[in-house]
Amino acid sequence: MLVESLAITLYLARTYGPGRRWPDDTADQGRVLQWRLRAATGAEPPARQWFYHTAFLPPAERQPGLAAAALQALGRRLAVLERHFADGRPHLLGDDFTVANLNLTAVLQRLKDLGGEDHPRLSA
Repeated sequence: MLVESLAITLYLARTYGPGRRWPDDTADQGRVLQWRLRAATGAEPPARQWFYHTAFLPPAERQPGLAAAALQALGRRLAVLERHFADGRPHLLGDDFTVANLNLTAVLQRLKDLGGEDHPRLSA
């Protein structure tokens, strides 16, 4: 039984989505894994830290300094993604919405609150 969301979505994409959600090309498969890992290890930790210290924790436990540091760290990661979309591609790998987009979207669900106005391509 799978219980980790990244493993579950990868399993579903590889099992039921070959050609679109999971690309046939091995180079594109590597890019899917790259973006999934970047979302999980690069963007999610600061996004989660920001959320905890702005909304999730009881007000007395929130640390505004940690929220600000998280937002600054996340901004650098969002800038990389914003540049990636500079060529007008609609999704991470081009025309197809892959499992990589699914995972990134889940991480950036609060993009509007995380400085989305500074990243119009990501917001789109």
